[in-house]
Amino acid sequence: MKWGRLERLFWWQEAEPISPERCAAQVMVMGGWNDVAEARSRFGNDIFEKVLRNPPRGLFDARSWTFWHKKTGMVPAPPLPEQSTPWPPR
Repeated sequence: MKWGRLERLFWWQEAEPISPERCAAQVMVMGGWNDVAEARSRFGNDIFEKVLRNPPRGLFDARSWTFWHKKTGMVPAPPLPEQSTPWPPR
């Protein structure tokens, strides 16, 4: 599926299809307000809560995690999901 202007958030992705949830998660962390507006128009408001209930590991930073939990009314925010592999490598 083509995501229009949101595709710039997936510069490394070429062959594999991207789910709406993964696209919304990327917008939540790396997108601007225009990207959020486009994601809302494509997927609806509920997609953001769906992503927070089952987030991709290692994508969210503390700032985005806290912001989106407050924005969706899902407070208090649970602990940030840990990455599978520590980054940067030690």
